[in-house]
Amino acid sequence: MSGVFLYPGRLFKTISGQKSLKAKLNTTNTLLPNGTLVRFTYHAMTDAKARYKYDMKPEEVLAAQTSASTPSTAAKGCFSGNIVVCDDDFICQKATSKHSGSRKWETTRTWDSYVQEAKRRGLSCGVSEARKQHAATRQTVIPAEFDQFRKVTFKLATGDKKTMGAGRVEKISEGFSTDGRVILNGVLCVTSSNFNTESKEGSFKIDCPDGYSIKGGYVPLGANNGSIGRGYDSDGNPVEYRLHSNSGSNFVSKLDFINFHNDATKPSTTSTSKLDKAKSTCKDIGFTAGTEKFGECVLKMMDK
Repeated sequence: MSGVFLYPGRLFKTISGQKSLKAKLNTTNTLLPNGTLVRFTYHAMTDAKARYKYDMKPEEVLAAQTSASTPSTAAKGCFSGNIVVCDDDFICQKATSKHSGSRKWETTRTWDSYVQEAKRRGLSCGVSEARKQHAATRQTVIPAEFDQFRKVTFKLATGDKKTMGAGRVEKISEGFSTDGRVILNGVLCVTSSNFNTESKEGSFKIDCPDGYSIKGGYVPLGANNGSIGRGYDSDGNPVEYRLHSNSGSNFVSKLDFINFHNDATKPSTTSTSKLDKAKSTCKDIGFTAGTEKFGECVLKMMDK
């Protein structure tokens, strides 16, 4: 017996390095008494064999044949190059490919129109945009006009802290002022300072979102050599900082600062609760907050 089998037209990608195999395809069709059609296919070159069972009666096959031979207007347009009428799945299949286990947008010119159409429709097509979103978020941690990035070492009641700061310097009539940010205890704090070039006196202030603050005076150490500042924090403890030069091993770029910020500001409830517990214990023992003895007690409790 003989039969007619239809294969609706499809557009397939060309895979670089792959060759098409052309060989005779032998097919045998058998119609069982119950109306089921069984098809056996043999590929002479690859010795591949396949057996298909079609659970459709002859009249159902003819109905499907008629339907397949008259594709919708949208389908005709899609295969004719009018990708606007193509469905979402078809667009995504052409616009993306998998690399190293993750799906990415196609970058070749051949598939660019599909990529643009997918994005126009707002389709993600399984492509992760997390990295781009994360990068955009990172760029907003400091004002765009900040152009100074430095390593900073603090001597606090809880011990030495090595961190980073960012800011900009502005000339004023009395000398110069700075607006900046510094990372302390896992949070981004706002800094400001003023220096009078006539009196050779400078003052600084640091305000953190958790209520912690530092005030004091500072002395610049010359062009690009940083500064040294001393003062007291909001707990009454003496504080000293050293703003390092931005050269050699101390060089810090904007990206260095942003990466340091992202690592330092990750949620870390363990360290915060340990500090709070140490302060609470020292208060219970009888030490007064803000005193030198209180600071020494907190350090000892933190070491336990």
